[in-house]
Amino acid sequence: MNKNKIERAYNLVISRLPKDYPNPKIKICNSADEVIRLVYKWNKDYYKTVKQTKEWYTKRFQNTKSKTNYINTKYYLQESLSESTWKDISMVATEPILINKEVCIKKKYEQMVFIFLHEIGHFYNQRSKNYLNERMADQFAIRWIRKFIKEGLISDYTKLNK
Repeated sequence: MNKNKIERAYNLVISRLPKDYPNPKIKICNSADEVIRLVYKWNKDYYKTVKQTKEWYTKRFQNTKSKTNYINTKYYLQESLSESTWKDISMVATEPILINKEVCIKKKYEQMVFIFLHEIGHFYNQRSKNYLNERMADQFAIRWIRKFIKEGLISDYTKLNK
């Protein structure tokens, strides 16, 4: 996936969401390491080291029993999260949204739209103090991805995989 496809997915999402919804910018990084280093740099009051930042993201992926973790949804065909690590990060909801080009290059356009909606869902959920709740961000993305499919803005890729 090239930069053009990433920007196309981002522009679709931003153009369709109501104007009073969060509208974060994006920054494309070449690797997960670059993403993690920026997250650390911008959040030094939370993370003590780059290593701690990596460990936090790995634990977040692997905590599959949490009620606030990711939904296993047909709209985002993900690998087993229990085996994921910080290197599997696609995007991080910071301002700007950090994009791991190394991982995103393997994603379908429709999956990129879902991930952007998920990350914007984190910003949207800040209103209710649920910024880190992955389940709520997924619910936000699922709600919007269904609308996009219904409107014919993206293909219903879930039927293609059956």
